[in-house]
Amino acid sequence: MEHRSASTETLRKRIEAQRQIMIRAGQLHGLTAHITIMHSETLDQLIIEYQYAKRMNSAGSAAG
Repeated sequence: MEHRSASTETLRKRIEAQRQIMIRAGQLHGLTAHITIMHSETLDQLIIEYQYAKRMNSAGSAAG
């Protein structure tokens, strides 16, 4: 269970880092620039992974 916890914490850190990268890209290149959109899509994917990991942790806790 500790490994799962660390996994979600790692994802949280990656999400925050990616969020900052996306914000900076938006400031430099504009919100509709291709690079900003790419960073936004990467952020979306990380958030989906985080939500999935949280669900798996909850399901594992309920089963255990």
